[in-house]
Amino acid sequence: MLKGEPYDALNAEILDLLFKTKDRIRQYNQLPPSDNEGRETAIRTILGSCGEHPIVNSPFYCDYGCNIHVGDHFFSNFNLTILDEAMVTIEMDYPTPYRCACADEFPQSWPHERQRKT
Repeated sequence: MLKGEPYDALNAEILDLLFKTKDRIRQYNQLPPSDNEGRETAIRTILGSCGEHPIVNSPFYCDYGCNIHVGDHFFSNFNLTILDEAMVTIEMDYPTPYRCACADEFPQSWPHERQRKT
C-alpha cells in the first residue's frame, strides 16, 4: 500500500487497522468542541504524528490515520477528509479550507490487473 503497489483491501490486518481507526474517529467526532485538551489527545491517537497545538474541527475523516503527518499549529476546518493509503504530510501553519479532501490513493487494481484476474 505505502509502496504504491496494489494491495488487498480485504486483508485481515488492513481491515483491523481500518476499523480501529474508524472507532477512534467516531469517538473524536463526538467530543465537545470546548474540550480542547481531550480533542488534542484524541487526534494524536489517530494521526501518525503532529506538531504543537493541532486543531481539527469535527467532523474529520480518514482511512488509517497513521499515514498522516501534520506540522505545528495545523488547523483544519469542518469536514476534512484524508484518504491516507499513502503518506500524507502537511507542513506547519497550513490551514485547510472548509470541506477539504486530500486523496493520495493508489487504486486497488488497475483495469488491466482486474482483467488479468478474470
